[in-house]
Amino acid sequence: MENIDIDLVVNGKRYQRPGFPADTLLIDFLSEELNLTGTKFCCGIGVCRACTVVLKRTPGAAPIPILSCSTPISQVNGQTLTTVEGLADSSGTPTALQQAFLDAFAFQCGYCTPGFLMAAHAMM
Repeated sequence: MENIDIDLVVNGKRYQRPGFPADTLLIDFLSEELNLTGTKFCCGIGVCRACTVVLKRTPGAAPIPILSCSTPISQVNGQTLTTVEGLADSSGTPTALQQAFLDAFAFQCGYCTPGFLMAAHAMM
């Protein structure tokens, strides 16, 4: 297993981790290393989309949704990510998109809602 030095921005904050296993799944890095548990693991094969986060490959690039359950950390190293925790402002006020989900009852149990929010965020 190869180790790499991680350097990426998540929700506006830069994270660096030396000697990290390159094949670690992004969802595991987010939850275990950064304690960001809003992104949910469900099917593990990228079908349900509950694990969706938003990636910007370069500054100014269009955001794209990616599946954190099947993306190794090495593929996003040096890039910028946004998770569901990064949507609301620092006061915790929901964005217009989050409020629209609430107003329209656009979820059932809520488990996949973070992934749906992130996919919609990338589209907007």
